[in-house]
Amino acid sequence: MPPTAFLFIDVQHNLLDDPSFPYSKQTCLAQWTKILESARTSPSKPLVYHVQHDGPVGDVDEPFTPGWELAIKPLDAEPVFRKTVFSVWESNPTLVDLLRDQGVKKLVIAGMQSENCVRAASLGGINEGFEIVVLGEGAHRTWDWEGKKAGEIEKGVEEELKQNGVKIVAFEDGFQW
Repeated sequence: MPPTAFLFIDVQHNLLDDPSFPYSKQTCLAQWTKILESARTSPSKPLVYHVQHDGPVGDVDEPFTPGWELAIKPLDAEPVFRKTVFSVWESNPTLVDLLRDQGVKKLVIAGMQSENCVRAASLGGINEGFEIVVLGEGAHRTWDWEGKKAGEIEKGVEEELKQNGVKIVAFEDGFQW
């Protein structure tokens, strides 16, 4: 069976520490840690990749400034792909070939920010011919924005992604990687 890859997107301290972030940092980190541990210990051995956003000078996610760091440390065997735009594909044009060379057919995606980087990674992956599974039920997060609550935005993104061929699956114990 071809391997699955897990893209863990932009879970950086600066996003979780933002005073306007409407969720508990500890609760989100506990869930994401559980997901990562599930991937790391799964008999099917999915490949784990972290994605980290690099903002411009003076931005909250300016590289190597406080808060820019990933909130859950990658293991040595887990590469980090850095990006400067929403799309990990646009910032890393060799990523598609790297995944294909490893036999990856399916990508599982979770992280931040639902309507930006999670959405862009999902739609970009579909465009590249991968099967995409986005973990729902709080495995991707965002903020309240322009009069909409975060949960409403997250559900709206899930609906859009489903219409574009992305599978939305709740993460729970026994998730099949």
